[in-house]
Amino acid sequence: MKKVLIFGLIIFVILSINVNAHSPSSMSINYDADSEKLIVNINHVVTDPTTHYIYNITVEKNNEFYKNFDYTSQPSSSSFTYTYNSIMSEVGDMFSVVARCNQGGQISKSLTVGSSTQDNGTSGFELIFVLVSVALVLFWQRKRI
Repeated sequence: MKKVLIFGLIIFVILSINVNAHSPSSMSINYDADSEKLIVNINHVVTDPTTHYIYNITVEKNNEFYKNFDYTSQPSSSSFTYTYNSIMSEVGDMFSVVARCNQGGQISKSLTVGSSTQDNGTSGFELIFVLVSVALVLFWQRKRI
């Protein structure tokens, strides 16, 4: 039991030290068919958007690479919007967008043109946290048996 507590404390400290490096907390994507614009809204709260920022946005269309956008900072220290012009699409096309943080983590969303719903996508930090939590529970259960 003591080993489990020590292991849990070590994991907690490691995750706490790396708090500044985190995935974007949310992202939404929209497509304006009239103006052929793909609009990506991102929430990524950072202290300094010139040193901790979204460095890459990758866009897939119908599960194939479409465009890639690289950045050396983000427009604000919290929420911001990127608008990509001249993105041609038809009803039923699916866009998948991945936003990557330069200090680790990413978030992804998908949108089908003509649909009012958006896929929730994934956020890397939350996935890692869940996996570590499950591993701790399994480790603890194994030691009890």
